[in-house]
Amino acid sequence: MLLRYLGKLFSNEDKILIQSLYLKGYTAKTLTDEFPEKSWTKRGVKLLIKLWDTEPPNDTTQHGSFQSHRNFIEENSDTVTFVC
Repeated sequence: MLLRYLGKLFSNEDKILIQSLYLKGYTAKTLTDEFPEKSWTKRGVKLLIKLWDTEPPNDTTQHGSFQSHRNFIEENSDTVTFVC
């Protein structure tokens, strides 16, 4: 249910942007202040970040590993390309 709500609130491009800036240290408040034209809510951004922090990596090679999802994202964040 939460995924369906967040999918309507944020586009795929928005999710990539939020994720990359969050990994660089941006907070939900900073993101909503920096992008007022996006009409993001602080609560929505926090829910999206919480989802990433609690969701295990979707990689079968990590089976049995206790590596957090955030570390997994940080290791692979260089492979994301931006279209702005």
